[in-house]
Parts: sequence; C-alpha cells; structure tokens
Amino acid sequence: MKIGLDYIACVGTGGNAVYSRNLIDNLIKLDNGNTYYLYAFAHDVFLGRLARYSKSKNVRIRPVFWSALKLPLPKALMNFVNKLSFSFWTLVDGLDVFHFTNPLNFRNSFQKKTVTTIHDMSPFHSNEWSKPKSIAFFKDFAKEIISDSTALISVSEYTKNDIIKLFSTDQKKVTVIYEGVSRDFYPDFDPSFLMEKFQLSDYLFYEGQLQPRKNILNLLKAYKTLDVNVRQKYPLVLVGGMRDKTYGSLVSSTIDELDIKSQVKILGQLPNSDIRKLYSGARVFVFPSLFEGFGLPILESLQCGTPVITSSTSSLPEVAGDAGILVDPLDIIEIGNAMKSLLTNDQLYKDLKGECEKQAARFSWQKAARETARVYENCRYSLKS
Repeated sequence: MKIGLDYIACVGTGGNAVYSRNLIDNLIKLDNGNTYYLYAFAHDVFLGRLARYSKSKNVRIRPVFWSALKLPLPKALMNFVNKLSFSFWTLVDGLDVFHFTNPLNFRNSFQKKTVTTIHDMSPFHSNEWSKPKSIAFFKDFAKEIISDSTALISVSEYTKNDIIKLFSTDQKKVTVIYEGVSRDFYPDFDPSFLMEKFQLSDYLFYEGQLQPRKNILNLLKAYKTLDVNVRQKYPLVLVGGMRDKTYGSLVSSTIDELDIKSQVKILGQLPNSDIRKLYSGARVFVFPSLFEGFGLPILESLQCGTPVITSSTSSLPEVAGDAGILVDPLDIIEIGNAMKSLLTNDQLYKDLKGECEKQAARFSWQKAARETARVYENCRYSLKS
C-alpha cells in the first residue's frame, strides 16, 4: 500500500508532535511491506531536515506544505496554496490511505480513504484547556472530520467513548491504540548529577506544561497541606514551559500566598536527558491533571520506575493502572493525603514501585505501529470508495 502521513504534525514539542514522530519512525522501521509518503513543510525538505529518511527504501518525501513563517503572504492565501498542493500530491501519488496523525491538519482532497487520530475532545469540555485557534477549528470541523474519515484512531478508551457519545459515531469505526514511551526514558538514578545541577536529593516531581488544565494551582495547594518539615525534606519540583505570562503570574502569586516559595523549584523546560534523571530520582510523580486524552508523562514516569499520583478522571486511570494512587483532582485534601501516604508509608511505596515496570510494559511505540498498520489494511478493504 501507499500510505500518506502529515509529517508537519511532527514539528514542535507538544504531545501530538511526540506521538506523530514516534509513530511515524516506528511504522517506517517495522513495516517494510508498505511505502510511506511523508507530506512535509517545503522548507524542511529543502533544508535537509528529513535527510535521515533517505536510506529508508519504504519512504518518499514530499514538499507539500508552505509556511507563512517562511513566506510573507496572507494566511488565507497560504491556506489556499496548501489545499491545492495537498490535492495535487495526493492525486499524483495515488495513495491508498492518508493518515492525519493530528486532526488539525485534516483536509479533503482527491484522497478517498483517510485515517484520523483523535487525541482528545477537550475543546468540548472546557474553553480554557486549548488554544483559541484549536478550539475554534475543532468545534467548526470535528463533526466533518469524524464523518469523512474512513477510520478513526483514539489514544484511549476514554477518548473513544467521548467520540461515540458526542457524535453518535459507530464504535466499529474507532480503534483504540495506546501511545508508547520514548527510548529516552528508563531508570537512570544519578544522585550526584541531581545534587550538582539542581541541588536535589529527595523531592516530589511534576513534568508537563504549566497551564490550567494541568491543575497546577490545586497541586500547589495540596502540597501546602503537608507538614512544613515534610516540605523542607521533599521540595516540589515543576518542569515544563509556562503557558503564558498571565498564568505564570498566577502561579507565582499562589506560591507567595501559600508561603512555600522556598520549597518549590520551577526549572522550566529541560532536555529529555535531564527529565529522565529527574523522573528516576523522584520519590513520586504527581500529575493531578483535570483532563487528558492519554497522559504520556505518567507513562514516562513509570518507565523510569517512579510511582504516580494522578487523577481518577478521563484517560489517566488507563495509563496509571496499579502503579499509582488515583485522586479527585478537585479535592486538595485528597491529593495532599496521597502525597503524605507515599512519603511515609514505605510498604505502600514499595508495592506501587513494584508495579511500575509491569504497567509500563503494556505500552510501546512498536506495538502502536503494528496496530496502526492493521488499521490501514482494514481501511483499504472498507466499503468507502
């Protein structure tokens, strides 16, 4: 089969980009029976940023999309050019299936059979959890995307049920394929590194964007419920980019109001090599997010051997399994009590830590790639023409 992929979804550092890069790389590596056409930004192709695929016999690179950042043209004109370019290349390549790994890239063309990955339906739950452009696009086009796609992939059972509930979608159209975890994450406890670079020994850890959906303010308030001597021994370490200056100011003012500034370390964005060591050295990973389509940081923590405290909502119980404590993300006392339990109850901590490797083993990008290739095969023989 000839399979097209929206390689532009691989650009960036967010969860969707991580998903797209890992899935595409593993499809190319594991599936030699099909040919993969990577529809990329033209400037990335011309600058040689996809050169690493040049030795892959089952890959074709296409300079399909043109970026307004590289060409000073009106956005509406760029969208029109990209639509024509996409239609042209799908016609020329004669693809059997096109997979939109990010639904925001979805577009109709001469391509008749499409697979679309739906990561979550957060725009239909709260306007505070996504960028305004993403919310507007999804609310305007989600119904069309779901209807026009030959097959859908969801990254959790929760997201699948959300799609079915919101759009009365035939459940047979939606396949759940869990994400995997990057090889960058594995047990890597390095106490001397942690002390020298971050002045850390024992600590609680959070990794992810600092934004309202991640429930950072309740995390800080729950941390405050711990005894001061416990907080002094176990500082709370936050890693990740701040959503914006306004939210950053709110986080800072909350820390000041709670009088925990000396016990909270905000380290910003860090390379995976540092994050791996921080996961591995943490007593516990705390991730009380309000809503997730999957919850990749939980899986990264488990892969590094660190148990988690996370929310009992959305997809998070599916990822945490028996390797974590589930809490109501709106209940500050419950989150605080879970922290206290894992800091003071050594047997509980040992039991959960023993489940980490077992739970993490349920997820891999190789498994995700094999299951995705089966969706392509089924899509090929579907009745939609």
